[in-house]
Amino acid sequence: MSTLDRLLAMMEYTRKDGSDGESQFIERFIMPYKPEVFCDPGTKQPVAYVITVNPETKSTLLFSAHTDTVHSKDAPVKQVVNYDEDSGLVYKTDGMPLGADNAAGVWMLLEMIDAQVPGTYIFHHGEECGGIGSACMATHYAEFVKQFTHAIAFDRRGVDSVITEQMCGDTASLTFAQTMSEMLNDGTGFAYQPDDTGTFTDTANYADLIPECTNISVGYYDEHSGKETLDAWHVLALRDQVVNIFSAGVKLPVVRDHTVVRPSRWDIGFTSYLADPQDADDFLAMHFKDVVSYVRLTPPDEVAEKLLSLADEVAYWKDAALEKGVDTETEVEEEGFFPMNPERY
Repeated sequence: MSTLDRLLAMMEYTRKDGSDGESQFIERFIMPYKPEVFCDPGTKQPVAYVITVNPETKSTLLFSAHTDTVHSKDAPVKQVVNYDEDSGLVYKTDGMPLGADNAAGVWMLLEMIDAQVPGTYIFHHGEECGGIGSACMATHYAEFVKQFTHAIAFDRRGVDSVITEQMCGDTASLTFAQTMSEMLNDGTGFAYQPDDTGTFTDTANYADLIPECTNISVGYYDEHSGKETLDAWHVLALRDQVVNIFSAGVKLPVVRDHTVVRPSRWDIGFTSYLADPQDADDFLAMHFKDVVSYVRLTPPDEVAEKLLSLADEVAYWKDAALEKGVDTETEVEEEGFFPMNPERY
């Protein structure tokens, strides 16, 4: 199987955390490498799979990806994936997510392993459910995590980000991000740069244990939606550059002091892509990970108040539609009508 065929085959699986699709995906693509399986001490369920390449080099680099997607529990195990050879884009037409988030990251790590790039590779469960696997690793296997100086995830949308901040605050130094960007851009035509607009990926849960924790763009767009696409040409070229960089035993800067308590970007409210979301339009403009993180970091009584407010908003616009004789159920299906859009009235 070619490297591109493997990438496409990975995205044929829907991978809701704990689903049959995720289990089959892991069994087919990760278990042949005979990883060390880390389990939750309480549930005894796997939370992460770890593979170390060339341990004699004593690499302190931890490369990260996650096995789950945001597909629904009732999604079929397999899905049809389309690849346009003329544009290099991977996409679907059934309205469900593609799952390049994070099949592209898993593929990247396996390609690096196959190339015998020194380092430790970790595949997490439950990132899309709030970082379940990495949170368990940080809590119950902290001594294992602490041995690393860098945690590098390949789980970022777009083609140009080296993340320095996530929802918990700064997770990587500007010096590291600039150096990493320069290495990625060298001779490739890439335009990577430090990016402080990260939200969440598993490396955020290691920010108190590892100095430099980042997330690198791997070429997907519109994740968690039916419009999700993957720029396969980008991720293939990125693979080549990443293998070249890390095969050479590169020394990356270690600048950030992970022992210093960092002010969270959300200490005074949600400040990811939006300010504190106030209405349905704000929530609709948010990415799935933003909503997950907002719920995790906001006191339950505030979340409850916001849900009740949204319910009132839905009821208001539904009543307004009915007064105007609009059949909301029919128009939702036929015209894409959304009853909370005030411009309709």
